[in-house]
Amino acid sequence: MNRHGGRGGPMRNNGGGGRQAGRGFYGPQGGEPRQRMSGGQNRGMPMPRAVPSNVRSQPYPAGKPSNRPPQQPLRNSNTAPPKTDRQAPQQQPYMEHSFSLKHRTLVDHRVRNPHRRIGCPTLLRTIAHWVSFPALTNPVLTQHVPISLKTSPEDCLTAPEESTAETPTASGSTINVRAILCQGLKPNDRNSTVKSSVLKRITMLSKRAADGQLSCYGGHCDSTTQADAVAFLKEKIKKDTGLDLSEVKTWYKFFEIQYSDAGPTVFYLPALWELTEEGVMQGTAREVTSERTELIEQELSREGMTDEEFQQAKAELKPEEKIITEVKKVIESTPTATALPTLLHAELKRDYSRDTHEAHYACDALDEFIKRDMATKINRKLLFRETEANEAAVRKEQEAKDRDELKRKREEEEKEEKEKRQVKLEELKEKWEAEDQGKTDDEKREALIERKKIMSELEGTKDELEPTTADSRRYRTILDVDQECIDAFEFFDRPNNNPTHKPSGFVSRARLENLLMCIDDNLCMGDVEGRLSTTGKGYSVSYKMIYTTERRELIPDDVPEASPIEDAAMAEEDAEQSHEQDAAMAEDIPVAEEITEGEMAE
Repeated sequence: MNRHGGRGGPMRNNGGGGRQAGRGFYGPQGGEPRQRMSGGQNRGMPMPRAVPSNVRSQPYPAGKPSNRPPQQPLRNSNTAPPKTDRQAPQQQPYMEHSFSLKHRTLVDHRVRNPHRRIGCPTLLRTIAHWVSFPALTNPVLTQHVPISLKTSPEDCLTAPEESTAETPTASGSTINVRAILCQGLKPNDRNSTVKSSVLKRITMLSKRAADGQLSCYGGHCDSTTQADAVAFLKEKIKKDTGLDLSEVKTWYKFFEIQYSDAGPTVFYLPALWELTEEGVMQGTAREVTSERTELIEQELSREGMTDEEFQQAKAELKPEEKIITEVKKVIESTPTATALPTLLHAELKRDYSRDTHEAHYACDALDEFIKRDMATKINRKLLFRETEANEAAVRKEQEAKDRDELKRKREEEEKEEKEKRQVKLEELKEKWEAEDQGKTDDEKREALIERKKIMSELEGTKDELEPTTADSRRYRTILDVDQECIDAFEFFDRPNNNPTHKPSGFVSRARLENLLMCIDDNLCMGDVEGRLSTTGKGYSVSYKMIYTTERRELIPDDVPEASPIEDAAMAEEDAEQSHEQDAAMAEDIPVAEEITEGEMAE
């Protein structure tokens, strides 16, 4: 006996128009299933397709119609899963983590940098010293430092002798100090129609070795104090590149890497914007001496010799060997300016040196540092938009209340005027009835014509609203573009989480929510939704509607009004400029359109 009232046993009936005892969902014999009908009854109609035998019967509750989807067969462990279960899950949007964590374990480092699958095997922990800097206080994104690079062998410096400082150990006193030479954010060229994204306008100066590996300038320092480390870096960079950083007084302790088998590596961020003159960086080359043997044929005179003797003497004459010494410059390292996306998307290999791994770790730290500043700008912009929208809603509500109040007052005034007219009409009717007594029909008809005129004039004395006169002044709409807001959103616009791809103009809503929570720990989900209330309700947010602001401007009277032909030409030019702006991700040029007040009202 089964528990659904199949063969050999009754089924409990709970009432409410339920099924009969002994008649389950698949019929009395457990065979062909019956289709569920409204009202909680089975009418005995067969289903359009056969149900596999491994489907467990699950009857619906008696007397309750249900909209449940068709039941799926249960899979045995021996049967292969359907193809839909073997498909790869949908890729989730990349999320940032809190920017306030300073001391990070190996797990934290790997979670924050999932693109670094291969790393140093002895990496233990990292320390983000930049967390202690207040947001938007470092001018690395507001100033660009031009530095010329000379990489030809003729311009290279003589390579210094290899350092004799021993490699630091976990118990040693030497540290590995490096410098993050970031040129800052390069402004877009206003004369160019093609605009580069903000990621590609951030460059980092590094050293490229002969085998192509990149590393940050610096080396091992015997002292552990910050003053000695900064002095060592200045001397080392000048010796390796010729760049004099004696004018730079501010050096930020930026990032630190700790290992299990060696001393720490500390990265400093110098304030290159303190340089008064344009810097020059040169590569290093080493002179290599090589010797080669060159055969020089000797001249033979034919005087007094026959042709046979001359040919025989020429065959026996051997060329003279001459040793030539050559001095050639072999480039050991060259300075290179690499865009931030290239370093972020670079794939590390196991055979790369530790210096190369560290340079990319420092680039990841710089990227996270800039993310915090960009997210802060986004947060402030969204907060401004939210406040602006709330104020506009309050103004709109107040205007609606004022209109309703004005309408109510006018209705009351009209009602009073109507009552007054009605009283006056009643008085006139009584007066006319008294006058009609004793008059003939012809006199009454003549008086009726005059009375109708008086009534029509009396009904036409309603207080009409004063007509509103349209403003004849001309206005133009100006679209103001916030370039800082564009850069902030573009920094997170990385299609497929690849910083080298072209910005799409959209950022996922989930990522923006995550950024707001990373910036402010006191935000709840309702506050986050309020900040994003002005961005629509789609999965992706088009940030063009956030960085553009409309404002009206009065056109002076001395400016002549454009003709229809000029208007058409201006409209075509505006459409072309708008297309270029969309293709180049927001042109920072206000676009004006001439309109009148009447058109604005419509």
